[in-house]
Amino acid sequence: MARPFKESCGRVPPFTVLGEIPYGGPAKKRALSGDVSESERVGILRDCWALVQVGLAVASLPDGSDMERRNATVPIDVRAFVRGICSYRDETPGMKTETVSWAEFRAEQRVTPLDVTTYTARIVDRLLGESRFPHQPAAGGYPIDSGRMKARLRDTQTKILRLAEQEGVDTSIPGPATKTHAAAMTEHRD
Repeated sequence: MARPFKESCGRVPPFTVLGEIPYGGPAKKRALSGDVSESERVGILRDCWALVQVGLAVASLPDGSDMERRNATVPIDVRAFVRGICSYRDETPGMKTETVSWAEFRAEQRVTPLDVTTYTARIVDRLLGESRFPHQPAAGGYPIDSGRMKARLRDTQTKILRLAEQEGVDTSIPGPATKTHAAAMTEHRD
């Protein structure tokens, strides 16, 4: 088993959208606490495109990957999602045992490629819905198999491209969250 890659995540700023870490847990909660304004919709769509690209890159990694180094081919460092993933795990019943304290539980959590792909898929689905785009998440929820999760992300990628074409949005231009994260990453190079 690969070691938890959270050791290096403290140096990487967390991924935020409109100033907050999007919720990507299993419950039917919103990704963001506030509403997305009309002027923020295009940026959210561009950020969703970037999130899917990261999810697809991570889906290609072996299940035991520690995802330690920045992948230069994706717009967001995967380590930026760890705080978002761990925050909802802290609230998830059954994720810790009676003999492990919360501090020990958080320190020992292992974030896998499947955790990252599931997190990105959930927040993309929620962000698109909260931005009032005509998007329905894929039927069947979020697979617990890497291959099926990758196929689901490819389906979401196709849907985002269709939405972008309908809205006249160029997905090659980074969204505000992607741009902000890229700028922060140049300050925190390993």
